[in-house]
Amino acid sequence: MNIAFITTYNSRDVYQWSGAGAYIAMSLEQQQLKMDRIQLQPPPQFLVHAARLKHFPSYAFSKRPMLWRSPSILRFYSRQVAAFCHTKEDQLLFSPGSPVFSYYDGTCPYAFWVDATYAAMLDYYPDYMNVSRTGIKNGHQAEHAALARCSAAIYASQWAAESAIKDYKADPARVHVVPFGANTVWQFSAEDIQQAIKHRGQTPLRLLFAGVDWERKGGPTAVAAAEHILASGQQVQLDIVGCTPPSPLPDFCRVHGFLSKKSPSERARLTELFVHAHFLIHPAHAEAYGLVCAEASSVGVPAIVRATGGLPTVVRHSLNGFCLPPDAGPEAFAHTILSAFHPSSYETLCRSSYREYQQRLNWDVAGAAVARILEGIIL
Repeated sequence: MNIAFITTYNSRDVYQWSGAGAYIAMSLEQQQLKMDRIQLQPPPQFLVHAARLKHFPSYAFSKRPMLWRSPSILRFYSRQVAAFCHTKEDQLLFSPGSPVFSYYDGTCPYAFWVDATYAAMLDYYPDYMNVSRTGIKNGHQAEHAALARCSAAIYASQWAAESAIKDYKADPARVHVVPFGANTVWQFSAEDIQQAIKHRGQTPLRLLFAGVDWERKGGPTAVAAAEHILASGQQVQLDIVGCTPPSPLPDFCRVHGFLSKKSPSERARLTELFVHAHFLIHPAHAEAYGLVCAEASSVGVPAIVRATGGLPTVVRHSLNGFCLPPDAGPEAFAHTILSAFHPSSYETLCRSSYREYQQRLNWDVAGAAVARILEGIIL
């Protein structure tokens, strides 16, 4: 049986959806699975326009309509999936997104691998707040339908898997947890990482904040935590990459802006920042998964995070970082970092972080785990 890998975008583009779709496809191909990549056509403009008109009251009352969860648009995608299945009935359908199957009525089995459910994201991420009644209804309906008929629902975190079971009454036997791998742009041997860990030194203590969304990722908390560290007498440097904060920052901050992986020079700079950091500080208020923490583990850098969303799956407390309570403030982050920075324990934590990457947080391991699940469906 062949696998049809279905997306609404170019699955070879590592710059779409944080690269997860492209890396998922590559991880499965590396398992020697027979796989066809299928890119669905976007809905025609008349269909999008009709959906907008139907949701006009939402716009009028400044509510989010969640247009791309509209039944008419999802039916358009599901019809394409059904048409493909009709031509090749020996297919197992697979997607890094569940909505394409919400209105699918074909005979081929299907599975998906995602980082969150609709219910988990609702009122959690900014883009899922202040949603209209219709948007909420459509979103739940689409999620429930996709889960009800799937052969396997694979989630990147325990948080997302528990939502599928609790919020949509998904069959626990068909719900699986397989963490995503690190979307790294570097290639280092284990020996390279060991040398990098040994040569980081003790002064200054280098913190790395990496995120496009300054507020949601907890940028202000990172700065305040660094201030507490400095006040303790420890020299500190906070490297900020991915965004340009809106306000003036202390002298210990180094703002690098958004570094594109497409640019060789910017890619090299990004690699340098990760390799030389002592800790990734990631005080996100909301995070469906946290790929950046997996990337930090890939170079032996512990991550300090809040235990929210999918982060506790990525960051195992005391193994590749520390998960603080969801309401942890700057003082807690500073105290945790200073305690972990002791020479007798820091290198051990770094080596453990790299082992977590080797054993759990890379795409080879992830792809093999998902391949076993899919082969179970085929058999």
